[in-house]
Amino acid sequence: MRFARTYVLAFFFLLLAFPALAQQTATIVQRDPQALSAIQNAVVAMAPSQPSDSTAMGNVTIVTGSETFQGNVQILTRGTSQTSIQFQTPSQKWSIIFSGGQANRVESGTTTVLPLELAATSQSLYFPLPYLSGLVTNPDYSLQYIGQESVGSVLANHVRVQNTFNSQPQSQLLSEFTIADVWLDSSSALPLKISMTRRYEGGSAPKIPISMVYSNYQKLSGVQYPLMAFGWRPTSSAGGGGPGLPTFSKKTHDECAKKAFGGTQGNVPGSHRSIPGYEASLDVLQASLLVGADATTVAITMAFESNSDLAAKTNLNSNGSLDIGPMQLNTDVANNGGFHLFPGSLTNPQGLFPGPGDSFDGNPLSNIMTGALYLRSLGRKPQNYAAPKYRAARAKSLQSLDGMFRAFFDCLEAGTFPP
Repeated sequence: MRFARTYVLAFFFLLLAFPALAQQTATIVQRDPQALSAIQNAVVAMAPSQPSDSTAMGNVTIVTGSETFQGNVQILTRGTSQTSIQFQTPSQKWSIIFSGGQANRVESGTTTVLPLELAATSQSLYFPLPYLSGLVTNPDYSLQYIGQESVGSVLANHVRVQNTFNSQPQSQLLSEFTIADVWLDSSSALPLKISMTRRYEGGSAPKIPISMVYSNYQKLSGVQYPLMAFGWRPTSSAGGGGPGLPTFSKKTHDECAKKAFGGTQGNVPGSHRSIPGYEASLDVLQASLLVGADATTVAITMAFESNSDLAAKTNLNSNGSLDIGPMQLNTDVANNGGFHLFPGSLTNPQGLFPGPGDSFDGNPLSNIMTGALYLRSLGRKPQNYAAPKYRAARAKSLQSLDGMFRAFFDCLEAGTFPP
């Protein structure tokens, strides 16, 4: 499965304004009490006092097929229905401006008015608070509680939403284009992902699933902001699997491990490395998809770096550098610009580095993404991830274990993307 475009954002600056939001009248369309409560809780969890506008700036990595671009992004929001997202890379600059159901794309000085069908899903979701607030305050939105589901290893409340345009009869033909699915952490109430299907027109026009996945929330100016936001869409839909970052069940993991390794625990046959557990395997698959790396190569590398331990102990090298996290990212390489670091790759949520011998308490997915992107940059020489004296042995291990690990991840992908 290849992915056409993945956006990985890391925000580092936020400006907010906080006037009061006007209250709207009670809805007359279907709004399940449990669904409404879940969305309201999410809004309060993100911002007890909701901002009327915000500005966020950060870094962006764009993966398109075999190409990777890095640059900057700026996100502006006003109220619950106006957003602007501006991307700038060394070779491109473009923006999408959304306001009250209409949207424009601006690129190379040319403004293109997007079809209303496409505009219906063009509100920027990288900062989801305005969108969620609109679900609460706009009585035209129907809210349906689907139930509790797992998003990775987190239990989430799943809500399906749709703008009925009940108060705007002339726009009701657009209602089918506004259906979205929202997953909210059942414990913190914070958004985990939002997914919808983008279409350029009605009828038999292609349906393109898009998803936003949020993590690494930090409080900035009184607002919980996701410092990591991933947006992705596949080149084609294989059916099943559900929207959002691909996932698979513990049962699927165990079945695939038995087929590939002969069991779910113990060492991988022919090595002294442990069979990767459920969460480690899920993080490897998701990280690899997000940065366009080979999951098998990432998994074998992680097995030799940390024995697939998401809380791996920090190693102190003779030159004073540290190897951190499941991918044992080296601080000297990071300081010299060898890695594109995703937030939480090396540090905990408070921005602190682990000491020698300390367990990793940063973001495992970020750590694996950083290592996976570096592995991708090595091309046909993934053994160069290791120190020079270990590279010959690493090359042999990558070759000897490739068959089992590839069978394992092929099986997981089949469970994630059923034919």
